[in-house]
Amino acid sequence: MSDAFITADQYNEILKRLGKLEHKEQYKEQSMGKHEDVYKDVEELKKNFPNVEKDVAVNRTKFDSLEEKIDYRFDMMDEKFTGKFNTQERIMNEKFNTMNEKFNSLEKRFMMMWVLQTVTFLAILGLYLKGIIF
Repeated sequence: MSDAFITADQYNEILKRLGKLEHKEQYKEQSMGKHEDVYKDVEELKKNFPNVEKDVAVNRTKFDSLEEKIDYRFDMMDEKFTGKFNTQERIMNEKFNTMNEKFNSLEKRFMMMWVLQTVTFLAILGLYLKGIIF
């Protein structure tokens, strides 16, 4: 440390920084004050604005009632849309079931026609082989 030295510019810069730090400390002490002063200020503000707490309570009540109304309306809309959707779904299911029944009946008819044609063909073949026809 015996060889340590600083220039005049560095010394002036350090002095400026110390001055700024001291200024900040003074500002903090002035702005913060004592706790008693803060409580006194709060009490004075409460005296000046006595209706603020009442207004806040009224606003909370209004917001709560508004929220209840909105929830009720959303529930009603949900019921309406759900009811319409269920109705449409039921109609579509009925149409699908009707189409399915028609398809099944057509399938039975085609199967009966196929069996009838096969039996007729076998009967004609049997008669042909016996020599009764042609």
